[in-house]
Amino acid sequence: MGCGASKSISAVGPEQLEQQRDPEDYSLEPVTLQITNIEEFDGVFARLCALLNRLVELNNGVHCAVADCKAAFAVLAGGFELHVEFGPATDIVLLDLRSSKGERPSPEAVAQMGGRAVVREADLELEHARHALHDALSVCEPSVSLRVGKDGLLSAAPTGTPPDPAVLEQLSRFNASLAKLRSALSGSAAVVAVVVPAVAPGTPTVKVALHKSAMTLAFRTSGQAVTLLDVCGTHQAGNIKAAEAFLVDRSQHLAHRTKGLPMEWGVSASYAVTHANEIEDEDIQDQVDRILRGANLALFRLLNSGASVQAHASLTNAVVEVVRPVLAAIRDRHAGGMLSHRMRHMVSITPEVEFHNEDEGMPPSFDFAFNVALTPEAQVPDFPMCLTELGLGLLSTMEALKESIASALGELPGISGETDDLLERAKEFYELCPDAAAQMGFSMMDAVRCSKATGSNLKTLYETQELFLAFGENIKRVADELADSQGAVDAAIDEMLPESSHAAEVTGRGRPLPELSQVAEGDREGEYSEACTPARGTPIVAAPAPGRFKGSGAVAAGDEGRHGGGDRIGVGSHGAVVGVDTELPDQW
Repeated sequence: MGCGASKSISAVGPEQLEQQRDPEDYSLEPVTLQITNIEEFDGVFARLCALLNRLVELNNGVHCAVADCKAAFAVLAGGFELHVEFGPATDIVLLDLRSSKGERPSPEAVAQMGGRAVVREADLELEHARHALHDALSVCEPSVSLRVGKDGLLSAAPTGTPPDPAVLEQLSRFNASLAKLRSALSGSAAVVAVVVPAVAPGTPTVKVALHKSAMTLAFRTSGQAVTLLDVCGTHQAGNIKAAEAFLVDRSQHLAHRTKGLPMEWGVSASYAVTHANEIEDEDIQDQVDRILRGANLALFRLLNSGASVQAHASLTNAVVEVVRPVLAAIRDRHAGGMLSHRMRHMVSITPEVEFHNEDEGMPPSFDFAFNVALTPEAQVPDFPMCLTELGLGLLSTMEALKESIASALGELPGISGETDDLLERAKEFYELCPDAAAQMGFSMMDAVRCSKATGSNLKTLYETQELFLAFGENIKRVADELADSQGAVDAAIDEMLPESSHAAEVTGRGRPLPELSQVAEGDREGEYSEACTPARGTPIVAAPAPGRFKGSGAVAAGDEGRHGGGDRIGVGSHGAVVGVDTELPDQW
């Protein structure tokens, strides 16, 4: 793209947006209904719209709480942290690597390239130069447009006005850094630069950056910038680069649509861009909302992919990261010591999930807790006092996730019941529409519009019944991941606290050493009690009563009303929550 690149605004349809969705993005779109101009109809439709959009808000609140967990996990697991800011729109330079075949090299090949100090130095220098160029572009007046020459280097597009000297200085620095990295790679890969032109230079819009996590920086001294080779050296490179390109495109379009408007931008849930002000022009408001929808899909994809560069940013792995410091404290204190053979018996860790559906008139509920028990011989601080500040941060996000789900489930029966009642009324509106239009004195054209709007609304409402199913599947997905974490915790114990080869020969008072669950709390001198605590490895998950939803273990709520039955949620062979499908009868 050069100075002659088109600056027209292209629309992105729903299918293209869905292509940008991360497989783990379970957010829902808000519901919109049309105005019929019949007071009774519009009153019912407005209330249904409010109820369903409250369900969307609850679902997306849970999704955002999961995103916060992923962001906190990235810090501990050595992933890339997503930082979202706002600044003036400028031309944006994107970088990528290409092999001789025109494809991005494999992570293994990139890691081999980065094994040389001269390559790592040039790679970091180029990333710093790219950011410095963007900073210079954001403050120059008038704005400067960039173009890519045939040699792949950048220059300022001729405008009749001499470019800002500061921009020219940073352009020279960037080109020198680009040439240096290309030379250092010695033909093993080509560095490609692409310019995404600013459509509305100077208008505030979304700016993002990936930073190395605090845990990574504890072991490296190259700074927080995530470089081109850092990204391409991971198996998430394709996701990160695709999300980055789409986000830059959406941010430029966002600046175009909001040019001249006093926008108040904000960020929620570690990634989601929001705005607090209302736009008077409804058409522009709709366009801004659609652009933001695309930007937020790309932002979550960036967050999840960046968090997963070392290990998958799942809730299961997040649980392991929370308890890993407990195991590390025991290992560090006793490895190689007199009690090294006892390390695995000093701790019991059980992630407990309680997930209740509607039962005996009580609302559905959700709870999650870490059951961590240490014997006195462990000689380490109790949980969670043994956690670092970063570990406590991840623990707090998981607590917030639990509260978000519990709160959402508490509202669900009321939303479900009122929605059922209003849908029964709304189903009659299509047949009542001609008489109602006549009573209102509508012209033939207005009567047709009213009939079309009513039919469209009923079709939308029928389709939005899937919202309840999606919400239930989202909650169950969280419960499953947390319940499945027991196996991952046990694997971490096996890895960090290995069983001593002679442990089986060690006995206490002539008997084999018991598990921790057989150790009495007060036994400090090696006396063992036969009393047992619950065995490690069984999450607590309640089997619910029949309810509203269809699908793989969706949460049931409300009475059996509209769907005639629902799912029962139980415990699978590994302690995970499972569901049994039921049929969804035709309700129209």
